[in-house]
Amino acid sequence: MFTMLLHNIIVVFSASVMTIESKMDDFDVQLSGYKGVEGQGRVGIFYKKRWRRVCNYGWDKNDAKVICRQLGYDSVGSEAQLYNSDSKTDRINPRKWGNVSGTQYGIHSVMCHGNETFIGECKMKLLKRSKKCKENHDAIAICKKDDSDNDLRISDIGRVELKHDGVWGLVCYTGNANQLEKVLADVSCRQLGYEFGLVLEKDRRDYRGPIRLYDIVCDGTERKLQECSTFRRIYETGSSCNYIYAMCPEKFRVGKGLTKSGILEVLISNKWYNVCGPSPKTACNWLGLEMSPASEAERRLIDTSFQSAWIGCDDEEELSKCRWISMTDWKCGFTCSDEPDKSAISEAVIRLTEGSSGYLEVLVDDEWLTVCSYDRSFGIAKAVCQQLGYKSIMHVSITRDSISSPEEQEFIETDICCRGSEKNLGECSYSIWKKEKKSYCRAASITCDVFPIRLSEQAHGDLQVSVNGTWVPVCTYRNGWRIENSQVICKHLGFSPGTVLTMPGSLTREKNDYVGIYNLACDGSENAIYECENFVWGGGSSCGEKVYVVCDMLNATKVHLKDSDGTSGKPEILNRRLCSNNWTETEASVICQNLGFPPEGAIPQYYDQRTALSTSNSSWFQCNETDSGTGCLMREDQKCKHHNVAVKCLDHQPGIHEYIRAKTEFPFAGQVEVYISPDQKGAVCATGWGTKETQVLCRQTGAFNEPDRKPIHAGVDTNNLLGGRDDPIVMSDVKCNGDEANIAECTFKSGIEASCSSNRRVRVYCHQLEVWKLEWGGLIQVNIKPGQENGWRWMCGDDMTRNTSDVFCLSDTGKRILSSDYGTISIFSVPSKLHFRDYYPRHILTWPMVNARCVGDELSLGQCDLEEKKPYTCKKAALISYCKVEK
Repeated sequence: MFTMLLHNIIVVFSASVMTIESKMDDFDVQLSGYKGVEGQGRVGIFYKKRWRRVCNYGWDKNDAKVICRQLGYDSVGSEAQLYNSDSKTDRINPRKWGNVSGTQYGIHSVMCHGNETFIGECKMKLLKRSKKCKENHDAIAICKKDDSDNDLRISDIGRVELKHDGVWGLVCYTGNANQLEKVLADVSCRQLGYEFGLVLEKDRRDYRGPIRLYDIVCDGTERKLQECSTFRRIYETGSSCNYIYAMCPEKFRVGKGLTKSGILEVLISNKWYNVCGPSPKTACNWLGLEMSPASEAERRLIDTSFQSAWIGCDDEEELSKCRWISMTDWKCGFTCSDEPDKSAISEAVIRLTEGSSGYLEVLVDDEWLTVCSYDRSFGIAKAVCQQLGYKSIMHVSITRDSISSPEEQEFIETDICCRGSEKNLGECSYSIWKKEKKSYCRAASITCDVFPIRLSEQAHGDLQVSVNGTWVPVCTYRNGWRIENSQVICKHLGFSPGTVLTMPGSLTREKNDYVGIYNLACDGSENAIYECENFVWGGGSSCGEKVYVVCDMLNATKVHLKDSDGTSGKPEILNRRLCSNNWTETEASVICQNLGFPPEGAIPQYYDQRTALSTSNSSWFQCNETDSGTGCLMREDQKCKHHNVAVKCLDHQPGIHEYIRAKTEFPFAGQVEVYISPDQKGAVCATGWGTKETQVLCRQTGAFNEPDRKPIHAGVDTNNLLGGRDDPIVMSDVKCNGDEANIAECTFKSGIEASCSSNRRVRVYCHQLEVWKLEWGGLIQVNIKPGQENGWRWMCGDDMTRNTSDVFCLSDTGKRILSSDYGTISIFSVPSKLHFRDYYPRHILTWPMVNARCVGDELSLGQCDLEEKKPYTCKKAALISYCKVEK
């Protein structure tokens, strides 16, 4: 019998992260139709821990509509089969309606209006005894698949659903919600014809429909979810995932669209909402009223028949950059107008609280009030210092700050905006300048007389600041200094843009002997340090490290290659071995330039790390290319992923048989991508590709840069367990010896010579696959997606042999296997509450599994022939009771 379960997964909430598990909720539904017949059958409703048969007494089309809508079908085309005209033979026909589940009815008199989202919103009665429900008088629903052209929809409450084979299901995606939720909201709304989307903040536990798990990775430029670089359905439980909840703003209006002034409103899903959340000025800017009066609306003026839409923004200039939206019954809103504000502040008396620095205050009715402003940019600092009479505005700074107090006090609230060329605040743009009583103020700390700075050795050395005629070293938070900060310091001191090196170091004095500069955030475009965000001098009590800058690294810093053959080796700076988390052409080009080679001749390399290295003499090294040149950062105490990094320096740009850039889709696993030239970028043909070729590819990506990661463990994903993209095949017939440093050193065909009759693309495992078994024996698992929790699969026992058992034990123990004891068990005999990682799967047969076929000489399970088996297709599960290893 084919049983269609609606909610065969439950979502367990922890903040916004869900875990898919096999469990039922009250008012989940199912249709028990005959095998192969989907979308019709006898109705079952899960209630109070068990499934209940539904009697057809009172059953009609409206009830069937709700069932079909809950199951993701087209509710408009649904039908309810009635028994009045049916023969008894037809009513009990299992080929048409499915076999009966249970012997007694549990629910009758279902009464729906037809517009409910799930059956729990309808009225119904629990059946005790009733003569109205006769034998085989089950409620039956016939659902119609949605044959419309739409493949994505967003419900009135923001749920993003995708259609698969005519049936809608809620999208639940793996990955980091903080990084993806805004991007996925944008792409979802763009797919429906809108410009962007906002993430809907709401309670997400009220859904009773099909849930489908996807692996989605987008960059935000796509027009459809299906166009994302990674988009694939995942068939498994036990995985953490996140829903996509989005709203798509359509347009704004003020004054109900009848006047040029009034409450700001936004239209979403054919419904108008009052706008709340950002500053009034920012919100009114979205309507195009850039410098018009804007303020928070008085509650008596707000239309109480409207809900409010609270939009989450950090004073973004564009609505599309805002992140989230939340619907609330709380009455709030903004008033916008296109009429100019006639207030003036050019005659206002101002001061800074500490003389030449401090908070900006204005004299109002003989009382000094702090100015609260949404604009805390460098421009307002220049205007204030000009108005206070400072002749030079090239040595001013501003730092964002805030003031809060337990009791309300009076402030000046303004949205003033200055470009920096104004001579006083009255020349700046503004629409608000009013006295307001509150307990919180967005203030700014302004400095009009910034101390001069230098490097201790002129073009390099410790950063120092002059305090009362004495040069004092500068310190900052540990790991709190950016490459861009050093680039701006070098420009500030008059050095031409070039390769700048920053080497934060340990403190050599007492903390109080330093001047602190914390949270400095230059973006590299500034010409002076005081133009950077958060520039302010402070005490040394929070110091973590001093700042050492080299403004001309290519001439002032000596690079040495250890184990060198003249053109290649391991780079060292100041007798310290370099290590890295991401060794690229950028770092290699800096090293080669320093050695006198052209930057285009640099090739990054990795050496195999056969033994553990001491990290006491290593320094983490990273370089970034910016508009201001190349900036590098070198730290002594930073942990590195790769210690055996190296370079090869040529006096010319490498040819395709000297260097080809290559990478894997996932970290050290997945589909291989090569970059031969701008018009030859894509995949490698899998025909003829073997372990030696995999070892070279993995070595090139740094996979063997740890002592426990060895080339002998590399394997080929022969049956595409990792999935992959249909990239064009640009390389074929690759043959390697296995000891090459780069895939370009192997023989291969490319361009028009490349051919691939199998049309299969290379996918690899660089590391030994993770495996798991109970210490005392039992079912076994393998993670086919390295580094990902959703890659764990039970191992199928259909082809289980001693060879496979030995290879599994070798992967588990890392030691030579003397013997192992294995077995199999029927899938249908596996206990329903088998313990695994604090998780209890209901039925192992509902999970995808992996079938392994090993020859016996493999050194890792990833070198065996692995095949993923869909749910219900594996007859036996593999067992291992013990692994006997060599002592």
